[in-house]
Amino acid sequence: MSDQHDPRFHFVVVQLLGCYALMARLFLELPVPVELVTGLVSGEAMRDAVKHTALLAQEQPMPKDQQFQMEHACLLWLAADQLLGAFHGAMEADEEAEYEHLAAGAAHCIMAAEDAALEFGEWLVQQVKNELNEE
Repeated sequence: MSDQHDPRFHFVVVQLLGCYALMARLFLELPVPVELVTGLVSGEAMRDAVKHTALLAQEQPMPKDQQFQMEHACLLWLAADQLLGAFHGAMEADEEAEYEHLAAGAAHCIMAAEDAALEFGEWLVQQVKNELNEE
């Protein structure tokens, strides 16, 4: 079966792109903003941007827990992307037995990446609230 007709593939791709958009928005609010590439970009450009951002997490002037959450979200997104690539490869080779665990693994990584990003986002919101209260 071609990946063009497999709803699992499309569902996971949409979830991966949604997670990327969430991270892109959150990273603009960092103490030192990081801009992920957006718009019509290649998967390779997105992967490179997320890899680069994961490396920058340790340099952000914020607590270690938030640095970890930022890096964790990036690494889980990259893992999901790799699993999705393997899922695509198994589909191209028509290895039906390989589909399910790869699709499920990618979906689980995406959910965990979103959770890490949202925890990190809660901290960012609290920082803004604190700044407003100080004014």
